[in-house]
Amino acid sequence: MLLDPTAPRRLGLSLPILFLTASCSPGVEQVAAPSAGLTASSSYSNGAKPSAMPMVGSGWWNGLGSADLNALIDGLIASNPDIAAASLRVLQSELELGNIRSQRLPTATASASSTGTAAAGPAGDRSTDATGDLAAGVRWEADLWGRIAREGDRAAALLLATSYDREALANSLIANVIRAYISVTFDRREIVATRRIIDSRRTSLAITQDRFGLGVDGTTAGTVKSAEENLAAARAELPRLELSLIENVNALDALSGGVPRSRISVSASLPRNLPPLNATTGTPVQLLDRRPDIQAAAARLAAANANIGVSVADRFPTLTLNGSLRSGGGGLGDILDIDNVIASLTAELLLTVFDGGRGSRLVAIRKAEAEELAHSYVSTVLAAIREVEDGLSGERLLAERARLLTVRLSAARQATRIASDRYRDGTGTYLTLLDSSRSEANAETAYLNVERARWINRVDLMLALGGRWSAPSIAGGPA
Repeated sequence: MLLDPTAPRRLGLSLPILFLTASCSPGVEQVAAPSAGLTASSSYSNGAKPSAMPMVGSGWWNGLGSADLNALIDGLIASNPDIAAASLRVLQSELELGNIRSQRLPTATASASSTGTAAAGPAGDRSTDATGDLAAGVRWEADLWGRIAREGDRAAALLLATSYDREALANSLIANVIRAYISVTFDRREIVATRRIIDSRRTSLAITQDRFGLGVDGTTAGTVKSAEENLAAARAELPRLELSLIENVNALDALSGGVPRSRISVSASLPRNLPPLNATTGTPVQLLDRRPDIQAAAARLAAANANIGVSVADRFPTLTLNGSLRSGGGGLGDILDIDNVIASLTAELLLTVFDGGRGSRLVAIRKAEAEELAHSYVSTVLAAIREVEDGLSGERLLAERARLLTVRLSAARQATRIASDRYRDGTGTYLTLLDSSRSEANAETAYLNVERARWINRVDLMLALGGRWSAPSIAGGPA
């Protein structure tokens, strides 16, 4: 800091005191954010193409082309109480920053008073007298060591952190809406598939009962009971799926700021197949500027570093200037008379001489807090990269699993069709039909589950990358 050479004379400070304070300018050791092992050339290991133009932007869910989903997300942003609470936390941080910055300005006060007295004379007469007093004062702390400035830096960094927290919360809640919407869609698809299986098994039961009534060889009462059990097992899946559907619809209602209504009938649809990932992922280093949770961690580390500076500055002298004006008299003219005005200007230099080591320990505590946040920052970065790596692996391996399950489902359906035809014309056994029917049901459930997992993995990947997809939907796949 450069000091005005005329300041000692103006402020009434001796040169030795000024030299003492100026020569004690505090040096603050900052805690740097570790690199977490990342370099500019780092790339993801799952075959993703790095790019200088990463997949970024808001509204990445619009690629699904679902007006219902867009409306749900609009409702979330407008009405979700958690987002509203996060916005209020940002407002509190803004107000706190304004309060701290105002400490760099002088504080002015003013007061006025009036006193009246009455006295009785010897002759029984009364006399009254009135006097007035007008005073004004100004107090200003000279931020010689940057304490107030560092407090402002800390508050500004915390404001950034709360803003990034709100963004991360909004992204997470949007992802939850999309996951619930996906689950609603696949619950309905599973319900349709289950009802189709119920119809098929009801037909098989009717055929079995007819064969038993006709006394067809090999059809016994036990065969009828097996067919009844097979139908009941399929029917028992419906309540489970309907409960899952209701729970996911209730989640959508609550996330959108509405009262859950336990509805089964709800509009939700997605493309039959997951759109391809027609976008590059960028590089791991680019996550540092795209992920709001990483940015929030970096902002908190910056706030902790500023707090170290505050603790260091607290160990140095505090210079406060106080000015006052006071005037009094028996009337307004006397009060405003310049000859009655008393002015004063004082400079107060306060230095803590002994505190039992509290100041140095407080600096050490603040530095330890910053180092803790530096490690938390690394943990956040590594978790973000892991999420991207997991999502990219899921894109590849879940797609391969879906391809194999498509083959399995197609074969299971053909086997059931053949077994049903043979059983109907009397050349096949019910045991064969039962096995093929159960295999088809298991294959369809597995296929729908992996497709659900692929959609949810895509949401997780988009959230991890901080990006969007905009590929057109495509048709195809098992109906």
